[in-house]
Amino acid sequence: MENDVSEDLPPDAIVTAFIEAMHVWEVNAWAASRRARGTPQAEDYQVEVSAACDRVFAQFCTPRKRPYGRNASFSKPPEYDPATERIVATRISGNKAEVDTLRQALLGGPFRYVLHRRDGRWLIDSLKSEQDGQWRPDIL
Repeated sequence: MENDVSEDLPPDAIVTAFIEAMHVWEVNAWAASRRARGTPQAEDYQVEVSAACDRVFAQFCTPRKRPYGRNASFSKPPEYDPATERIVATRISGNKAEVDTLRQALLGGPFRYVLHRRDGRWLIDSLKSEQDGQWRPDIL
């Protein structure tokens, strides 16, 4: 992949770069939605916003069907924000890694990114959130 920042990075660095990229994407998506308001084709911005989200996922995530995927949804304030989400633990076992974060935001709390090593690169496969002491699947 062209300019692939995820090559040769450890799992925690992949998660940090993903959070940063998603933050930029959310900020830009929100701005595009505001610019489109009141225009004759107000929904047209969604095509580029969705494509930009797909590019972030293609760079940092395993290529698989995500039945409860993001669907290019964004919020303000952004759900992903490097200023409010910090890594608290990383565990690696063979070609699988778990990176735990603590997100201090509206949709915050403990999160666990599950990564797999594929073709020499760590890729995010899924996200879990802790609810009532249990790790449950969450929307990436």
